[in-house]
Amino acid sequence: MSSPKSPAAAAAAIVAVPASPARAALVDEGLAVAVAALERGALAEADTVAQGLAALAPDAPRVWGLRARVLRAAGQEAAADAAEQEGIRRMAARIAGAGRPLSLRQRMQLFSTVTVLGGPPSAFVELGQMQLMVMLEHGLARHHKVADVGCGALRAGLWLMRVLDPGGYHGIEPHQTRLRFGIDHVVGAAAVAAAQARFDSNDRFDLSVFGTRFDFVVARSVWTHAAKVQIAALLDSFVAHGAPGATLLASYLPATDPAQDHQGAHWVGRSATSSVGGLIRHDPAWIAAECGRRGLGIAALDHHIVNGQVWLKITQHG
Repeated sequence: MSSPKSPAAAAAAIVAVPASPARAALVDEGLAVAVAALERGALAEADTVAQGLAALAPDAPRVWGLRARVLRAAGQEAAADAAEQEGIRRMAARIAGAGRPLSLRQRMQLFSTVTVLGGPPSAFVELGQMQLMVMLEHGLARHHKVADVGCGALRAGLWLMRVLDPGGYHGIEPHQTRLRFGIDHVVGAAAVAAAQARFDSNDRFDLSVFGTRFDFVVARSVWTHAAKVQIAALLDSFVAHGAPGATLLASYLPATDPAQDHQGAHWVGRSATSSVGGLIRHDPAWIAAECGRRGLGIAALDHHIVNGQVWLKITQHG
């Protein structure tokens, strides 16, 4: 009687099998086990399951997406990016071979199984359109220069590039795989080129890299992850590189008591270096005081509140 194999040996013994409903069920089960292991910090267990799934179903896009999450959790960013890109490539091939055109919402639902979209895939279209509407309601015009901070997969960029004159859209996104996904599979490389959009990957909230002054800066669901030092850095950059009368629209989760007010010094949530999600809250009085110290006006908007996030309109004097 042979001795039981270790988990690693068992994973190594798995061989690829043709796609079938039974294999799909095994992949579903393995993905659930691996994700649960990641969420409780059992990285070795998640890695073992991910390796087994990669041997069983190397053609499955979701398996590559899982591999990317495990590698990112292990701090292997370059390898994680490569795995994520492979998952995106394989999913794009499946979508192309679907035999019928899929809507943007349908495509984002599928891509969300291999890459992070920066929000629920079911609301990808609406949340992007909402950002455009908030900006239009507060004076956005075709000729304006816009900086989309944390532009991610270009959820808002898709719509802003359609409205702004060429050269008006500027995006900052440290997660280059996510940005590349947005260019290739959300907006389209040809449309990005026609919009003369410009991008930068700095994680310092530094608007100076574009060498222009901005009429609008938008930061949707950035302050829900950013530490106070990072919020202050964006406010400083807005003061230095906003045009006279410029507007910063930022969404955040208000802290309702001191215990909720985040005091950490680092970004919280998924990023180019983290596969772990998370949301944080900030004291409205602290944000108001920081704006006041910089001579900025601030007002909380009472509409377009989604998932509890409140929009702040922060303005420079004209």
